[in-house]
Amino acid sequence: MRTVDDREAAWLERALDRARGKFIMAIIGHPRFAGGRDTSLGDEKFAALYRLLESRGVTIAMAGDTHDFEYYQTELVNGSDGSPRTMHYFVNGGGGAYLSIGTAFDWPDRPAGIRSWAFYPTLEELKGKLDNETPLWKRPFLLWLEHLGAWPISTAEPLSGIFDFNHAPYFQSFVEVRVERSAQRVRIILHGAGGPLQWRDLQLGGDVFPAGAKPEDPAEFVIPMAFKK
Repeated sequence: MRTVDDREAAWLERALDRARGKFIMAIIGHPRFAGGRDTSLGDEKFAALYRLLESRGVTIAMAGDTHDFEYYQTELVNGSDGSPRTMHYFVNGGGGAYLSIGTAFDWPDRPAGIRSWAFYPTLEELKGKLDNETPLWKRPFLLWLEHLGAWPISTAEPLSGIFDFNHAPYFQSFVEVRVERSAQRVRIILHGAGGPLQWRDLQLGGDVFPAGAKPEDPAEFVIPMAFKK
């Protein structure tokens, strides 16, 4: 239902109070951002849940539900002193089931409120797989998707289950989280069906690509562990 009941909300607030001043990573069922859009718009209870996390200093919010990998970076304002801070949102739902094709096929020209972003697989890779593997009887659905944008459906996402092919290349993914306290950082390392993914495997926007990195380098999101006294 994309919400928490009163008892869960009370527990969450107490947990966030206990974690005040620490580096906080929250695991949520549903992502705030998916497919380049803010999914909390028009859903006040869901929006309130994320407002609570953002206002209490959460640095990483990781969710599933959407069946792929997505990353978003936004700028927030600290409530205590008004200074800016970065929040990182991960969609880590690519481990199984059908692939969410709406992210690549229906990505908006300008994702609202998002400074930087990345997703896997890329549109080129996904389109190539569908072009090569879609049988004749499913071709009308592919043409409907590619040329009509799945109109009058608002997004391409409802068609995901139609293109559930169990053939390589596989686009399943998962992340490895390494907390390296001695280096004061958290590393989110992206893996695919064949091992660690590289930056060239992702579709990128903004300043996600690290300075000095190469396209063949492993895709890692390095987040400083900033603490408050």
